[in-house]
Amino acid sequence: MELPTLAGLPDSWPQLLQSGAACSALRLRPMQINDEALFVALYTDAQVQAYTGLTCDAVTAQHWFRYALTARAGKQLFYWLIEPEPELEPKPEASAQAIGLVAVQLDKCNSGTAELGILLQASHWRQGYGKQALALLRDSCFACGEFSELVVQHQLANQSMAKLATHCGFIQTSAAALVRWQQLYDDWQQSRALAKQGQA
Repeated sequence: MELPTLAGLPDSWPQLLQSGAACSALRLRPMQINDEALFVALYTDAQVQAYTGLTCDAVTAQHWFRYALTARAGKQLFYWLIEPEPELEPKPEASAQAIGLVAVQLDKCNSGTAELGILLQASHWRQGYGKQALALLRDSCFACGEFSELVVQHQLANQSMAKLATHCGFIQTSAAALVRWQQLYDDWQQSRALAKQGQA
């Protein structure tokens, strides 16, 4: 089974989807066929999934993994693995080990909207990786110029995700059982301009 091609996507997407993105603390690497083990481990970990309501058995998670690749072919759902930069998490192996994943799901009804998601191994919680990964994904999506709005949603009990969304500049737009957060391109652009002014 080969990874689906990226034909038909906007010209600004291939670099993000093929090469990923990086910052000083970590990099986002596009999910590949051989990443099934981490994907299944995250979706079957009761501690990781405690707030999502998506805990499942290994067989179901394997089906979800294959669906994710199929959805990628359909230009709707994309995953990247979170890998700490080697100098921040030294390991005997030559390459960094993935500690979680992020995802972008495109809105079928509104091509300018996408939902962001993140799953992180419990052993790496409260170390700043979640904030860095979500911020990097947000910046990469907005920078490609295809989105006017990015959305984050989570279960009401998931206060960790609420803190991540707040830290990354998202504004809460609903407080139902499924909490919705929104960030507009114009607001993101303005916040970046203000940040640059503060650094000047």
